Amino acid sequence: MRVLQINGMRNKLVAQELRQLVAELQVDVLCIQEPYTMKGKVPFMPIQSRTIAETERPWAALVVINKDLTITKIHQHCDAHFNTVEIATSFGKWRLVNAYFQDCEPIEPYLTKMEEILVSRDTPTILAFDSNARSTWWYDTLTERRGKLMEEAITALNLNVENLPHNPPTFVGRAGAESRVDITLTNSTAVGLVKNWKVMQNATMSDHNAILFEVDRCRAGNPYTRKNNFNIGRANWQLLTAEFELPSPVITGDNVDDKAMELTSSIVKAMNKAIPKSKGGKVNNRIWNDDLTKARRASRKARMHYQRADTEQQRLYLLSEYRRLKACYKEKLNMVRMQSWEGFVKENLTMDVWGMPYKLAVEKIRSTDVISTLQREDGTSTTTREETLGLLMDTLLPDDNPQDDTQEQMVERRKLANQYENSGVVMPFAVEEVECAIRTMKKRKAPGPDAIKAEVLQYLAPQIAPYLCTLLNECLLQGRVPTCWKTAELVILKKGADKDPINPKSYRPICLLNTLGKVQEKLLCKRIKEMRALRGMSDNQYGFSKGRSTEDAINRALHVVENTDAAYIMAIFVDISGAFDNLWWPALFARLRELQTPHCLYKCLKDYCRQRKVNIRGPQRAMTKTTTKGCPQGSVLGPEFWDIALEPILYKMAENPDLADTVAYADDILFLIDGRNRQELESKAARVLSTMNTWCRSVKLKLAPHKTTYMLLKGKLQRDPVVKLDGMSIKRARVTRYLGVLLDESLNFSAHIDDALDRGTKIMNKITSIGQRRFNVPMNCIRTYHNSVLRSMVGYAASVWAHRINLSSVSTKIRRAQRAILLRMTGAFSTTSAEALLVTAGIWPLDLQILESGATYWLKRGNPMKVRTVVDAHVTSRSDVRKVLLDKWQSDWDVCDKGRRVHEVFPDIRERLGCKHLNPNRGLIHYLTGHGPYMSYLHRIKKANNSDCTECGVIGTPEHHLFECRLYEDIKPENAYTLSENQIGHILRDTNLWEVLDKLAYDNSKTAPDRLEHMIIPMTEIAPHTTNQISVRQTRLRTLADITITQPDANIATDANIATGVETHDPQPTRDDSPKLGRQNRRFRPPKRENESWPEYRNRLKVECPTRVGFTTKWSRSSRALALARAKERRTREGSSSTN
Repeated sequence: MRVLQINGMRNKLVAQELRQLVAELQVDVLCIQEPYTMKGKVPFMPIQSRTIAETERPWAALVVINKDLTITKIHQHCDAHFNTVEIATSFGKWRLVNAYFQDCEPIEPYLTKMEEILVSRDTPTILAFDSNARSTWWYDTLTERRGKLMEEAITALNLNVENLPHNPPTFVGRAGAESRVDITLTNSTAVGLVKNWKVMQNATMSDHNAILFEVDRCRAGNPYTRKNNFNIGRANWQLLTAEFELPSPVITGDNVDDKAMELTSSIVKAMNKAIPKSKGGKVNNRIWNDDLTKARRASRKARMHYQRADTEQQRLYLLSEYRRLKACYKEKLNMVRMQSWEGFVKENLTMDVWGMPYKLAVEKIRSTDVISTLQREDGTSTTTREETLGLLMDTLLPDDNPQDDTQEQMVERRKLANQYENSGVVMPFAVEEVECAIRTMKKRKAPGPDAIKAEVLQYLAPQIAPYLCTLLNECLLQGRVPTCWKTAELVILKKGADKDPINPKSYRPICLLNTLGKVQEKLLCKRIKEMRALRGMSDNQYGFSKGRSTEDAINRALHVVENTDAAYIMAIFVDISGAFDNLWWPALFARLRELQTPHCLYKCLKDYCRQRKVNIRGPQRAMTKTTTKGCPQGSVLGPEFWDIALEPILYKMAENPDLADTVAYADDILFLIDGRNRQELESKAARVLSTMNTWCRSVKLKLAPHKTTYMLLKGKLQRDPVVKLDGMSIKRARVTRYLGVLLDESLNFSAHIDDALDRGTKIMNKITSIGQRRFNVPMNCIRTYHNSVLRSMVGYAASVWAHRINLSSVSTKIRRAQRAILLRMTGAFSTTSAEALLVTAGIWPLDLQILESGATYWLKRGNPMKVRTVVDAHVTSRSDVRKVLLDKWQSDWDVCDKGRRVHEVFPDIRERLGCKHLNPNRGLIHYLTGHGPYMSYLHRIKKANNSDCTECGVIGTPEHHLFECRLYEDIKPENAYTLSENQIGHILRDTNLWEVLDKLAYDNSKTAPDRLEHMIIPMTEIAPHTTNQISVRQTRLRTLADITITQPDANIATDANIATGVETHDPQPTRDDSPKLGRQNRRFRPPKRENESWPEYRNRLKVECPTRVGFTTKWSRSSRALALARAKERRTREGSSSTN
């Protein structure tokens, strides 16, 4: 295993070079001091890499490149300056400590922290430090005070210095000063682990040289064999079919465990021959080429010459040459990186809109979470991975302790042990049912311990279904579930980035089940549903029921509020702590007995819960736990079990006179209580919660008082009602999230609309980041993302709140948010109206789409009154709804005073929506709307002094710039003049001609900033220093780029940003030796002339530099008065000083 140690100087260029160095050297772990980070991650690293850093701008960061390494973060030994991890391999475990000692701070606190980390002497530990301490112990030329203190600590802790002599210095300053401040240490039990330690001179542009060493494990161990990971994308399906052989037929009375194992082995044997296994593969850097290698070599050579200069004059000359070559190297690297990313995006989006670029942008592809050591309830912390996993399993998969049983619970447990008899008959499974169960399994899902993926079963279904059907019927007849199908692989996932990593409850257990076992679960679940349909199911449960949704549950609650005669309605939102993980099995089977479940089905379900095991894979061995309660997370039967167990309390609450209604969706339970006054509400709420709490205790569940809330959905009280649960007052919520909808007490849904628009904007900004502020994704992708992602996110539960859109304030708010999103995604100028942009892009207004969703929902439910409330028209079908909304859009488009240029081309919206071939890019949107880099438009928005094209002497209209202007002769196609002779409407409707116009408009907009620069920025009477290239470029961006919104919000950073290194937040201060612009260079303005007064000078600047950086052309009265007052005060001081 290779470890690379380096100080990154917080330099972006160094971070980019580290990506190439990691690929070149095949590094497994990267220890960086002073890293360049973006949102707490080191950019440019491979996607599967894991960054360990305590803050967003840490002093030390540890990056795990090898995804197969098992890493545990030791949280009690991690801070901004220290990273401590435990690395477990098949040959043992050891610790790695990465640290940075700031030279401007005393070294003693760092040494104290090092002593705390090394308290445990038994664990092999390697320490990689930038100590900023010099000592001859690690072969420096001298020993300083910090070095002496470091030597004392090394002696006291019995550490070994792994630095070797005859290596280059680890630090070379700008003036050529050399030192060795980067050191590698090991404790006494890690002696011999570090091999081939060496310093890599000039590996990056950092002042520090990189250190590379290998970790050699020589201890023997018992390696744990990981499951096979088959690469389905490279499967040979014909070979799989040919190699697969069915086991011997199933005969009545056979051992189903043996038959299940034989079937699994036959499938895996065929997979081993026909499907290659996925390998970790080498880390590579596809963007690197020979030109970058030459530029890097030239810049490094120039730096070496500069550092070794003899005279001051020679050093200044070599410094300027080094800076020039370094700037050239940076420019080439950034250009190659962006070209590579753009090609990758366009190639992938052409094949699959939901491919890798989309997944990276919305963070669907993430590196594996690093499990941290955890804190126990008594305040102590775990210290090893085994202790951590044990605490996680005990917390997330609690045990059923019979010693805690009450008398009633003891009776239920004895009933479970007794023999259950029922003469009911269960229909055996048919082959068609088995094939349907296999066909409906989700693809691209992680397999369980059997390593069989759903795609394999689906391809082998014609061969395997009859045999599997016979086996499953034999299992049903015997009341068995094969033992090999009852073992699951446990995966621990963190619930969210904002959760405390040291709290065990911040993680969620996911069970990866055997694929063949999932088929049996689906068929058993089907039989249970059929039985419950005959016996009757609670009408109050909306979760996991076919034809019912969260919208139905919310609308039922609102229907009660709207139609009650009571003066007040209180809603109590009950939270059951760890409901699915704490389901008590005796209560579940007691309910199954009440439902008169057929004997063989009951016995099969009982065997399903018996001796269920979960495993957590490890590098040395698998940790196993036998579960005694709860629903397996990820199983098909889990939700069905919960519904069955919850039914008794739902039936009981339905008969409770204190309740107006009860609405349940899985474990989210809502009680609606009506009353005439506050006292009645309080008394009813107390009785309802007492009943619920009593039932929970009887089935070993707990209510969470701190998460249970209430709100008044009808009526207002001067004093809040006092509602208690277990002696604790539950809180009143003015706004609460229920099934994904923010409910407020006034039921105007303003909070939900704002929240939905905010979440929709964030996700669309992440998708916009695919373009990395350099290009825009194709219009067909934009349209797909808008209709699939934005509409579903903002329009969630539209039937609940769509009627609010009829208010102009709400519809305007939605249109405004949609316009901002489309401006960023399409690259249109920020002055483009929403009306013109929607018609040009062929995208429906979002408010109308939400109205359509709401009306369609109520049409399916057969409620014409609600439909009329939403669309304000009598409709009977979805096509009628669409027609009404299109007519509304068309009438608004005809009377609107904006986007008239687009209206001339597309007066009929239906015709525009029918042009499926028309996917305009940024340039064509600029041309059609007229809001683009055209002199007539730039003059209108005061970005140019006049509207004339100085090259041609005519008004710079969009048509002139596209078809006639001599500035664009080199990009015009041969048939450009042919295009100008046709009407634009005819060109856009032609499936061939429009592409020529589209490319011409795109090239025009892309090159316009450079071609029109001399027309926009006056260059007369500019002082010599103001012709600085950076200042001119800044000014040009101020005039054109700042009115085009193509980048997402500044606070959004996605995996796509981090992978390519494009900053979407304020960049960090970078330690760099490039030339800095002084205050004079940053000001883009001509100097003041002699005998010219300050008012005259300001007036001249307004004319000559209207867009000058750092100068405002429009003075408000207050700012102008303040400036005049300050000038008067300055003149008074100058006069008094001259008099003195």
